[in-house]
Amino acid sequence: MNLTTVDEIVQRALKKRIFSGCALGVLKGHEILYERYYGRHFFAPWARRVDENSVFDLASLTKPLCSALLLLIFVSEKKLSLSLELGDIFKNCPEDKKRISIKDILNHTTGLLPWTPLFVLKSKKEYLRRILTGKLIENQEKRAIYSDLGYILLGFILEKVGRDELFSIFKKRILLPLKIKDSSFKKALRDRRLFVSTGFCPYRKRILLGEVNDLNAWGAGGFLGHAGLFLNLKEFARMMKAVLSLAIDGDGGVLGIDGSLFLKETSLMPLKKRRFMLGFDTPSGKTPTCGSFFSKKSLGHLGYTGTSFWMDLKDKITVLFLSNRTFPHDYSRNSKRAIRDFRIMLHDTIKEEVSRL
Repeated sequence: MNLTTVDEIVQRALKKRIFSGCALGVLKGHEILYERYYGRHFFAPWARRVDENSVFDLASLTKPLCSALLLLIFVSEKKLSLSLELGDIFKNCPEDKKRISIKDILNHTTGLLPWTPLFVLKSKKEYLRRILTGKLIENQEKRAIYSDLGYILLGFILEKVGRDELFSIFKKRILLPLKIKDSSFKKALRDRRLFVSTGFCPYRKRILLGEVNDLNAWGAGGFLGHAGLFLNLKEFARMMKAVLSLAIDGDGGVLGIDGSLFLKETSLMPLKKRRFMLGFDTPSGKTPTCGSFFSKKSLGHLGYTGTSFWMDLKDKITVLFLSNRTFPHDYSRNSKRAIRDFRIMLHDTIKEEVSRL
């Protein structure tokens, strides 16, 4: 498959320094049509070139690929239910949060704040206490307000049910069944040159290489329900094939997920009264980041560091994108606007080119 125009778009983005390097995969069903690597791990002529071994910080893609999938596994095993409320889970849950359900967390309709600096606290117990005792957004009325705190809370719920650290549960229930036996993250810890840098952190006062970009995840040891996942493109594609089987065929496969849970939700698409579906985003607004040609029956998610996936359930086209748009820093609106414009152009071009095959 030859996507010359796509190559040109990515090369222009590199020249504009939107990111120093990226990896791109395009799937038709479970077949990989296109796999390319561009640029370097950071802006320097001596920096390692991005290749199939390069490890990226997936940031908020941790939400659907770790937390949401683990939740669906536990729901399938009758250990949790989507209607379960915080008042049923936490004994000392404040009155204003007792009626928040797990499905509210998935749909970002909890009323919890989008973010708060938890990393200044000393332990995950303090994280939990701060979230449960924190203020809710007034007059939220079940509107979708994207919240990291909800997924941090979901991670704690999964640990409570799974009786282990979140990453250990994730490794046992998702990585190992998918035969990601020795994750790229573990390999990269032995050789930090494999990590793609996400830039300079003013708080930590160093360039991040193998450290999670998100401060709240970093403050809790590197992995929480909202951020902390590191993968290379091939591992990312392997995980997404499992998600595709679930979303399109209702096949929970080796993960043991009851496919009817997913098919019941996808049958309701396009969504009219909500934006999120079981932890996955859907096209919203006049110009969604998946562009103009992905159907309304598409699922995806974005990561703060410049990562994303979008899968069109109608024509079974999936686009996987990993980058380090936060390098060397992320202080301006221009950076966010640039990656948004790039994403739209990239997905539009890929859809046009694939349709000609």
